[in-house]
Amino acid sequence: MNFEEKLKTIEAIVTEMESDSITLDSSMELYEKGRRLLQECQDYLAQARGKIQVLRDGQLHPYAPETTTTAQEERHE
Repeated sequence: MNFEEKLKTIEAIVTEMESDSITLDSSMELYEKGRRLLQECQDYLAQARGKIQVLRDGQLHPYAPETTTTAQEERHE
């Protein structure tokens, strides 16, 4: 299952859990499944952030929000 499919599954789980017809046992099972999928999505995003690089002064540097802000500020000066 890819990232987008996991997000759609999480959304479906939330919708089902919000319904009035779900049992407590089913709710707990769905909660655990959603929690696992959410953790997988968060891990994937953390890995993606680690792979993003910023081109600055002709060289690639690891992405850091402070670096991007500084680079944008330098361009406006």
